Amino acid sequence: MSPKLRKSRLALVLGGLLAVVLVIVGINIKLAMRPEAVQARVRAVLENLLRVPFEIGSAELDLSDGVSLRGLRVFEPTRGDRAPAALLEFPRIRIVPDYGSLFFGS
Repeated sequence: MSPKLRKSRLALVLGGLLAVVLVIVGINIKLAMRPEAVQARVRAVLENLLRVPFEIGSAELDLSDGVSLRGLRVFEPTRGDRAPAALLEFPRIRIVPDYGSLFFGS
């Protein structure tokens, strides 16, 4: 096999591998940006931080605007058989992450 043909085959194989990797990364990003996935991640973080009952109406992720939460209600801890009362209600919250520390650590 000639060196020219070998180089073109190598470039084709590497290009194909790069395309496959980019497709897999794209699929993962698309799945991670689904509202259900964003809401599950936000819910997990808030459970660790608040340690009180809460509910989220909806959560959306936009790479330019960050995470938008709608209808966040924080309830007081339940005592006995009393119905939980809402302590705080936020119609809309926007959280803008530090993408540098997310991608590169800090």
